[in-house]
Amino acid sequence: MADDGTVIESDYQSNNNGTFFKFSTMTSPFDLNHPVSGNREFGIYPDPNNPGSYTFYTMGVDRVSDWIFVVGNTLFNGFRRTDQLWTAMQSNMINYINNHGGHAEFYGKKNYIARPNYNLVKDYLEGRISLAELKRRIGC
Repeated sequence: MADDGTVIESDYQSNNNGTFFKFSTMTSPFDLNHPVSGNREFGIYPDPNNPGSYTFYTMGVDRVSDWIFVVGNTLFNGFRRTDQLWTAMQSNMINYINNHGGHAEFYGKKNYIARPNYNLVKDYLEGRISLAELKRRIGC
């Protein structure tokens, strides 16, 4: 990234079912545009089937929203690099926990990455197709 990519904490919740925080990208006078528009959530919740165990997760959705970043993402395969960043963050957390007396491992499938077709999402947002149809078309 050419700058720090400003984000803001846009949501936080904590209760007996777990804790999460969400951050959203934004434009600032110091960093200009963030390369993507989107949100990322980090959370942890107790495993009801395994008392004393917790599941940590991260999930997000974003979209390249500026033609300069579209070109850069295409030329430098930016989403592959960001996928590697989030996977490395999870691997590093697992290594840290295991190296400090705890036990951590990936839960089932390491990650699920989907790149929905924005034109279909736009059709849903503008009321041209239903949520069920959107899900059918993007394969969820």
